[in-house]
Amino acid sequence: MYFLFFRAFKLYLSALIGAFKFGHTAPLRPLRILFLLFLFPLFILLQIVHAVGLSLDNVLFSGYKNRATNKALFVIGIPRSGTTFMHRRLSKSLNTTTFSTWEAIFAPSICEKYVFKGLAFVDRIFGKIVSQLINWIIKLVGGTFHDIHTVLLEEPEEDYLTLLPVGACFILLFAFPQSKELYKLIAFNQFSKKEQYAILNFYKSIIQRHLYFQKGNPLFLSKNAAFSSWLPYLKKIFPDAKFILSIREPQTAISSQLSALKSARQLFGTDPKGTLSQSIILEAFKHAYKSIYEFTKRNSTNDYALIHQEALLKAPNELLQNSLKTIGIAVPEAFQFTEDSNKASKHQHRAYSIEKAQIDSSIYKHFELLCERFPKQ
Repeated sequence: MYFLFFRAFKLYLSALIGAFKFGHTAPLRPLRILFLLFLFPLFILLQIVHAVGLSLDNVLFSGYKNRATNKALFVIGIPRSGTTFMHRRLSKSLNTTTFSTWEAIFAPSICEKYVFKGLAFVDRIFGKIVSQLINWIIKLVGGTFHDIHTVLLEEPEEDYLTLLPVGACFILLFAFPQSKELYKLIAFNQFSKKEQYAILNFYKSIIQRHLYFQKGNPLFLSKNAAFSSWLPYLKKIFPDAKFILSIREPQTAISSQLSALKSARQLFGTDPKGTLSQSIILEAFKHAYKSIYEFTKRNSTNDYALIHQEALLKAPNELLQNSLKTIGIAVPEAFQFTEDSNKASKHQHRAYSIEKAQIDSSIYKHFELLCERFPKQ
């Protein structure tokens, strides 16, 4: 773990210094300078706090290491293929536990969780003034991103954000597209064996901390659209885990994802023309489709279910019930979404459109192979 902390600190400092040498595609405009000189140093400070908290866990709450992780369901798929919708609906419809935004960003350690629990208690006494202010700031900073993916403190969130303290969260690449180390996050096999082992074990320990804090024996629910290339590695470290995989027609998925990244590019002050973001996304999608296809070939259909986003929009309840039954997860009799799927997935984003000719042919090759094996329902 300490190897990862030092690696991340070095990575962040290197990325920060390198940003000032990267003026061609990430010009040093006022917003970029504000991010680099004010927001990012605060971010690094927060990661140092997390590192201290995670280290203290090993002394104060070492019992978390004995927490079993055999009951886990991973929702992983192509970005913009319905993973957020499924994650949030499943978290409300099943007896599960999942990371919320406050825990993933502000309290990955058990020590921090207890501190935040105490602060939340005090905040509730005063009418949740602080939490409402933080949610307002998040909305202000996020801008139109909330039309795509609502981010609030208590909402279920992608737990890849818990990997920020060790520099293994994919979103960072859009802040520092010049970083060779962060570029490895496009495909997990680009990391060395030592790095893979350390990152995976850190991620497992983060889940164990979450389960230790939650108590009981619920099903752990994880959602990460950036984990497609992690699939074989996750299966190895979580051999009893189940997976729901989702795919979408590549051109519409990529166009939607590039549109969704506009807010992030504005926040980070990078890539004003979107050329770097497009390059990153095209490369990431290539690895994602290939990894999903290979995972379905090499693993038992008892361990995973594959869902087409287009089919999910038409019959979410039926499709998810069948998927859960396929992978052996009990479905409650009252299983039903409380929100219309079309309403939840209305943001399809046409602001950015990519031509099919710009998409690597291997992406369509693996997509079509998946469609052959798993026809749309």
